[in-house]
Parts: sequence; structure tokens; C-alpha cells
Amino acid sequence: MILPPVTQKYDASVQAVFNEVVEKSDQQNLKLDQDNFLTTGSICLQNGDGDWFKLGIGLGAVGTVGTIVDGSDTGPGVYTNVSLTGGSGSGAKATVTCVTDDVQSVTITTGGNDYTISDVLSISASIIGGSVGATCVVATLAPILTITKLTGTQIDADGRPSIASTNPYV
Repeated sequence: MILPPVTQKYDASVQAVFNEVVEKSDQQNLKLDQDNFLTTGSICLQNGDGDWFKLGIGLGAVGTVGTIVDGSDTGPGVYTNVSLTGGSGSGAKATVTCVTDDVQSVTITTGGNDYTISDVLSISASIIGGSVGATCVVATLAPILTITKLTGTQIDADGRPSIASTNPYV
């Protein structure tokens, strides 16, 4: 996709071209929000050396947690790099702050991947103390950006991406 160069003055024709590209991309695999920000999907870009890269963006990393359900008799302190288990994904870690017998906060430090909103994540009692661990609920998801260099069969005989896609604009 080639867009005209940016001009100092507003040019309605440039906006029209951009709007057309946005509409085509939205009809294909790029999902844009109301401000035309890419929220999910992928696009292929070529660098100056002729190498192709696929940039993909999706949701699935834990951004924040909401409801926290305390365990029992947690030890006071700040526990870092705590693995969170459960839910539909994997790899989430957090800093867990406990005050007396209560889990005060759970701050995500590594979002992991493949989670969904409302997943219930567990914090082991062996880490925070007590006989029963705590849980927290995924409140928001953060974007995951992947960058993959295309090689081999991902490049066709003309040197263009040949990845499986119904999108003629990648």
C-alpha cells in the first residue's frame, strides 16, 4: 500500500485516498477502532533491503485485573514475579502486594498471551502465605505485537509475500 507523501497543508484528496485504504483494510483482516487505530490484524511491510516482515497485532495479554478475592492468612509483603495460573491463557506474572491478611493489589508485570476478559487467575498460597491462595479477574487486555521475517515458502517467485490470507492488501 503506497500513500501519497504528507503535505504541510490539508489536502482532501490525500484524506480520500487514506479513507479508501482504511475502508479496504477494515473489510479484510485489519480491524480499526473509531479513531482508525489498528486494533487487531496483520500487515506485511518491506524494508529497504527487500526483506518482508509481517506485523501482527492482537489482544490476549492481561492488561489489568479487577476483582481480587483474598486467600486466608496471607503474609504481609510485596511478592514480585508471581506466576498467575488459570484462565484461558498462559504466562501472566504480577507483583502482588499483601497488607496483613489481605491482598491489596495485583499489578501485571508480564501479560502472557491468549487470555480473555473475565478469566479468573490464581495466586498460589505457597507464594503469598496462608492455607488458601487468592484469585483475581482479568479486567482489560493489552495488545500483543508480533514481528515475523518472512522467508522460504512465505515468499512467492515474484519476491512478494505468499502467506495464507484472503487480504489482497498484505
